[in-house]
Amino acid sequence: MSYVDVFSGNTIQPANKSYNVINLDQNITLSWPTQFLDTGNVVASWMDINATVAGRTLTMPDATLASNGQQIIIVNTGNQNFNLLKNDGTLILQNIAPGNAVCIHLYGNATTAGQWRAIPFGQGQ
Repeated sequence: MSYVDVFSGNTIQPANKSYNVINLDQNITLSWPTQFLDTGNVVASWMDINATVAGRTLTMPDATLASNGQQIIIVNTGNQNFNLLKNDGTLILQNIAPGNAVCIHLYGNATTAGQWRAIPFGQGQ
């Protein structure tokens, strides 16, 4: 999915980020990566989430801004559980425990929350 720059009218292509590490010491809402977004809290194909504070949440960005088929692997590399939320605040998957990994797959992007499938991998190293 591409975007149009409102100032120049030029097309902006989304950026592809393959890996990201996020320290989850506060609740975070992610963004989809684009070439001009200057933040570390963007979705990547593989995400290591260092959950250091109990009860934190990681919220996915607006699903209408992504294509169906988007897949993300999320690994909890921290020592606390965290919840993975849709953009509207409802759960995709709760209590991703330390050492666990999950693959999430966007199969419905008609709403901001989106429709996600979560495939947990269990505990790994």
